[in-house]
Amino acid sequence: MTEDKWSKKWKWVILLAGWFSFGLFSGTLYTSGLFYVIYLKEFKQDRSATAWVGSLCSSVYLMYGPLVALAIRRMGCRAVLMAAGVFACIAHIMNGLATGLISLYFSYGIFLAVPLALVHTGWIVAVAEVFPETMRGLATGVLMTGGGAGLFLMPPFLDWIIDGYGWRGAYFVLGGLSLNWIAAAATIFRVGGLRPGQKLSTKEHFPIFSDQEPEQRKSYLEVILNWEVMFFNLMSFFWMFSGGTMFIMFKDLLSQRGLEDQYQLCLQLVGIGDLIGRLVAGLASSHPPLNISPLVQYLITHVLSCLVFLTFCLAPSHIFLIYLMFLMFGITWGAQNLYLAVAPAAVLGVVNISTVLGTFLFSAGLGQLIGPPLFGWLVDATGSYLVALITATVSQGLATVCTAVATYAHYRHSH
Repeated sequence: MTEDKWSKKWKWVILLAGWFSFGLFSGTLYTSGLFYVIYLKEFKQDRSATAWVGSLCSSVYLMYGPLVALAIRRMGCRAVLMAAGVFACIAHIMNGLATGLISLYFSYGIFLAVPLALVHTGWIVAVAEVFPETMRGLATGVLMTGGGAGLFLMPPFLDWIIDGYGWRGAYFVLGGLSLNWIAAAATIFRVGGLRPGQKLSTKEHFPIFSDQEPEQRKSYLEVILNWEVMFFNLMSFFWMFSGGTMFIMFKDLLSQRGLEDQYQLCLQLVGIGDLIGRLVAGLASSHPPLNISPLVQYLITHVLSCLVFLTFCLAPSHIFLIYLMFLMFGITWGAQNLYLAVAPAAVLGVVNISTVLGTFLFSAGLGQLIGPPLFGWLVDATGSYLVALITATVSQGLATVCTAVATYAHYRHSH
């Protein structure tokens, strides 16, 4: 078999390895609400202080985006992703040995965020660079459905582990599982064509959304001063401020409504929706229906997300409506994550994807850093989630407005 044929076949092996990696990534990150309730009982601190554990991890891993982008450009995806497995194992062991919230702020909030950042950005870049234009959106969608699968499978698994070995034992098990990231990353090697993480020349890069591409790799300053990037960064901040915070608050929110026993099923519904959203968005971005461009699809997804947040504010009491609400949250959340992963190429092309994605993730991290403690304080101050949910809905509305402005600026500049 020729090297070129190996390259065409091996990219599917890389995608499968990335899928499993994203499953563990998502199952680790988005089950923080499960441990949040345990921390409240274990350390007996208020909601705001306790929420900082999950908030730090969910935000800091995003804020590491520019540094991860630099590491990928210097060392390539393979080395970066293999290092993630080692760091994650050490971080989980430290989590299991934590004596209080302060130690968890460091081990879970700051240190665990390093491998999560490496896995998230590393696999997105690796897949984007080995698949051609006509398949790249779909491939990224398939990659990120691993996140939905992780959301579906990890909650019952962690519940079972916690029941049998306690929350500390669960962290040790997660540490062992994280070592599989090393094996997954080992699949990324050159068998022909472009090596994932390799620098692209101006003649090698290819479009995702349009034929209008930059002539050369831009500097970091040129990227962050681009008007489209600025508004997409604002969008990322408001989107994660609202949406990312929900994962930390879900279990406590259900507990206040007397539905704590429904948490596992509701989170699994979010996982199913997440999987559907990412896969459908991946298909739609590669083969736009009705010639609706992916950036406009992204805007429509934000509008739908606003409606979902409004539904949370209305607090439906019928259990079927609650299930539907969590499922729809998962669908919109998954689609938004997919479009965030592929949108950077729409702005400045694949040659600048790691840099643009890094800035988006940094802005999202700021939103995630502020959101959970603020929401926790609002709940403690008011005694209910209503004000916090209204705040989240307004924030999602602002994200939608920023997306609309960025999309308008993009097409005005293109034409």
